[in-house]
Amino acid sequence: MRNKALLALLLLPALATPGCGENRARTSFDRYERSVEKVLVEEDDLRSRFGEKNEDALVYGKQPELLAMVKNEIRPFYRRMAEAVAAVKPEGKRLEEIHALLLQYVDLRRRLFDVYLEHQEEAEAAERREGSIQEALDRAQADIQKLGRKLGTLFQKGGAAADKLLPILRESDRVSYELGVRLAALREGTARAAPFLEALEKRVRPGYAKIEKDLASVEAGTAGAELLAAAREYVAGLRKLVDLGEKLGRARLLTEKKLLPLQERFKSLKEEGDEALKTYKEEARRYRDSLR
Repeated sequence: MRNKALLALLLLPALATPGCGENRARTSFDRYERSVEKVLVEEDDLRSRFGEKNEDALVYGKQPELLAMVKNEIRPFYRRMAEAVAAVKPEGKRLEEIHALLLQYVDLRRRLFDVYLEHQEEAEAAERREGSIQEALDRAQADIQKLGRKLGTLFQKGGAAADKLLPILRESDRVSYELGVRLAALREGTARAAPFLEALEKRVRPGYAKIEKDLASVEAGTAGAELLAAAREYVAGLRKLVDLGEKLGRARLLTEKKLLPLQERFKSLKEEGDEALKTYKEEARRYRDSLR
């Protein structure tokens, strides 16, 4: 609405009585504004509706609707708009300079939504790439919970084997907690892949290697054989979780490598486009004011 009001302001008739040259200039400017008025009003409405759809996508998860709008309406519109403004022939150097700003803006918006769709396509590829790993992680975590309950039940019976295993299992809990926190952050997208993989390699894997070595040295005897077997099975399950975590981390690293540059390009194109439109409107208004 604000942009429409600004456009209406630009179209206000001049009140001063001009000279002959000024009259020709104002006539040319009026003719120019009429030639771009329709497409600018249409574009303003489209920007407004896209903003609403984008908010719905963020709040209500209506991403498919937003994507369909970009594919079927927005991108085709900016291609038509590019053709329409390219066909406009402004009269005079000053109008040519002003119109060049509009041409620049439309080109930036066209490229913006090309990048938007490229990003969405890559994001969908990333979901497919990571989806099977995420599902395997869910299954592995469910298995760990079962093994942990089994180990806890056996451990409560006490005995010499439980005393020997207590410090090892405490260390296992410590390392498992760090793995769980880092893995959850990676899965939720609040942590980057490279630091996760580095922590896995330098802290988590060495921790489990020591735990496995300590378990191998435990002499539990016949009475503690079941408890020791359960402890080793539990730690083996955690090792599987580490392996899957690394697999997810490497897949996410590839995703970041592809998506982050697209996100930066999108941000840059949007900022440049917004600035180009602002400058175009300011220069058009300034020229109109000079003709009064």
